[in-house]
Amino acid sequence: MRGLRGRAFIVTGGATGIGRAISQRLVSEGAGVAIAQLGAAGQEPVPGAWMAEADVRDQDRVAGFVTETVSRFGRLDGLVNNAAQLGPLAPILEHPPQLYRTMLATNLEGPFLFLTEVARVMAEAGTAGAIVNITSIAGMTAEEFAAGYMAAKFGLVGLTRSAAMELGEHKIRVNAVAPGPVMTPGALAISPLGGAPLTPKYARRAPLAPEVDPEDVAAAVAFLLSDDARAITGTVLPVDAGYLA
Repeated sequence: MRGLRGRAFIVTGGATGIGRAISQRLVSEGAGVAIAQLGAAGQEPVPGAWMAEADVRDQDRVAGFVTETVSRFGRLDGLVNNAAQLGPLAPILEHPPQLYRTMLATNLEGPFLFLTEVARVMAEAGTAGAIVNITSIAGMTAEEFAAGYMAAKFGLVGLTRSAAMELGEHKIRVNAVAPGPVMTPGALAISPLGGAPLTPKYARRAPLAPEVDPEDVAAAVAFLLSDDARAITGTVLPVDAGYLA
């Protein structure tokens, strides 16, 4: 990918699952990677990346992490908002209000805090950069038992498009990637099939493959961060094996 080598990016939740694949891909492209990770001390390091503790819901820690990243790398060229809470699943009539609030705080407010802090730093430095939000096909179509998660992911699509409109004047592009089911340990833990990979509905409707690998998502993110996507902003790229089609 053009324009990734030598640049520096923050990846939230970049030590596990999809986030880990994204971090590894960016390192392999020659980029500097700062991983903002809840429970960082207990996570396996990503070779070539720097990782530190960060709760995306804590505004002061978000600001501190961004400042520390700039200090370490001498620059900041973008962000991947990947950190998310997937479950637990709950029917809407039994969906606890506190779970709903937690889903919004982690999956929508957290990305907003990181996006605005990173964009402010890049705008003040005059850095043309890119931000990629990891949403979901659950932010583009209806799914059962996930009202809080879906509301947050639909909101993240709106945030992506709104930010793209406003940040274009600073040459900051904002896009999103919407994965289909990716069978990470976190996803398997809340699977309605009790750990089985996919629901029959998804398997029937995805024409290319029964599932998506984390590396597939990482490739899409690397493209949207790179100069190869320099004319793309405000879009949502599904990586779903054709499910939405």
